Amino acid sequence: MWHRVEGVAEFIYLGTLISDDNSVEKEIQRRILAGNRSYFAAISLFRSQHLSRDTKIVLYKTLIRPVVLYGVYRVLVGKPEGRRPLGRPRHRWVDNIMMNLQEVGRGYMDWNGLAQDRDRWRKLVSAVMNIRVP
Repeated sequence: MWHRVEGVAEFIYLGTLISDDNSVEKEIQRRILAGNRSYFAAISLFRSQHLSRDTKIVLYKTLIRPVVLYGVYRVLVGKPEGRRPLGRPRHRWVDNIMMNLQEVGRGYMDWNGLAQDRDRWRKLVSAVMNIRVP
């Protein structure tokens, strides 16, 4: 039932080279080479006299630079992407509902039970919306 797992010195995960010594030099070199490959694939466009300089800059920003800079923020800063700060968010959805009810003068109300009655909930929501409309 057991399967033998082979150990490797480096592998590519989600487009980033992961090495066993956790160094980024090989990843940076790999990105530069990828940028060179994409540049030389589009070199005829960059050497064309039919395209303006502005068009070539747009091509560079859309074809070359993203290839080189993909994932660089994580490498330079060392923080994982997409992480939220620790702790409770400043305002929860429930807090916003309670603030809206207090604006209409019904902060004491059981909004959870009120939401079960669709007609009464719509009336309350329209009242809150009318307060915010100038």
